[in-house]
Amino acid sequence: MKQIRLIKCKFEETDSLTSILDFEKFIFPKILELSEATEGGYPLIQFKWREQRREFLPLILCIEEGIERAFPIFDSLNNSPYLNFRDIVVYKRVVQIWQEMFCYELKNWQPIAHMSYADFLQSFDFQYDKVKLSKILLQDIQNFLNAVSFERCMETNIVIKKIAHASWSNEQLQISLLFEANVSLPDFVGLGYGAERGMGVVLSRQKSNLEKIFPKMSSKPMI
Repeated sequence: MKQIRLIKCKFEETDSLTSILDFEKFIFPKILELSEATEGGYPLIQFKWREQRREFLPLILCIEEGIERAFPIFDSLNNSPYLNFRDIVVYKRVVQIWQEMFCYELKNWQPIAHMSYADFLQSFDFQYDKVKLSKILLQDIQNFLNAVSFERCMETNIVIKKIAHASWSNEQLQISLLFEANVSLPDFVGLGYGAERGMGVVLSRQKSNLEKIFPKMSSKPMI
């Protein structure tokens, strides 16, 4: 069992998608410069945003060593010309492999680097390729576990339950799906290609059974 450190840098909600995209152009070069992706290519600093009730909620997620690497980004947040910085939330989450399965939503996941539009239309059979997608998703989860130095004592198992949506844009395949896994994953971590810029966001679809096993952890500064 491992507890990992995370920081969410939150910004004020905005109804302007243009402000989000302009801020991404402003902050993303800093993230690329500082994230220094770990072995396996997993980024420890990630920018992402989600839409909720016609508002856009942007945040920067830092994981483990990515927290210390992101200090220069923290210093520049108050000077952003595009979004108003709100606060920083520091917390821990348990990462562990269990005997039971947990249900997750995976949004805008990019399982492969590039796909032509012809391949997307003609040769990508979601039912046929569920096995292939499952292998890719399992490797993406293992890349995350390796990045946080989690030592596996059991086999990681996953099952893709439903492919909810798929789209193609600029040679990028994006899939939103539901899956089950016997590993506890923190909300908002990214999986797959483009995780550093908001692709492949993981969200729990059920109240975690971990709350029954462990008392709720308080958010205390760790840096």
